[in-house]
Amino acid sequence: MLTKTFWFGEGGVLVRAVRTWAQTAVAAIGVGTTNLFSADIKNVLALASSAAILSILMSLDRTTAGTNVTVVEAPVQKLQAGYEGDVR
Repeated sequence: MLTKTFWFGEGGVLVRAVRTWAQTAVAAIGVGTTNLFSADIKNVLALASSAAILSILMSLDRTTAGTNVTVVEAPVQKLQAGYEGDVR
């Protein structure tokens, strides 16, 4: 959790937060108005920033919740081959 890759990597926490911020801002402008210049920019920024903060908090929760991972392997089933001819 304290690594640079966790925070700044390709799928890092801050990268996801910035993407969430941008997506929410575009959606708020699109839903609220039909004209970009008549949008209430304070509300758009507040909504987008709240979404980015929630994205960060959800990323932090995901890393702490996944500490107990159990891997279960399914038994391998062998298939019977009754055909000895040419496979085409």
